Amino acid sequence: MEQNRPPMIGITTYGRNEVQDFNLPAAYVDAVKWAGGIPLLLPPSQPEPSRLLDVIDGLSFFRRRGYRSKPLRG
Repeated sequence: MEQNRPPMIGITTYGRNEVQDFNLPAAYVDAVKWAGGIPLLLPPSQPEPSRLLDVIDGLSFFRRRGYRSKPLRG
């Protein structure tokens, strides 16, 4: 992470809904912003997910029931 920028946090979205939109409750995005991070929404089935690890500083996995959060760098 660059010293002068807030951490970029990847947030997984839910799968597609009935109108083919990816979605996620706004509260998850708001929480990252409130904590000083930059949220980056990640839809399921990224073609090369390992490339994202060079861009994001943390990752939160959300599913319809609960979440898991893990920092990527110490």
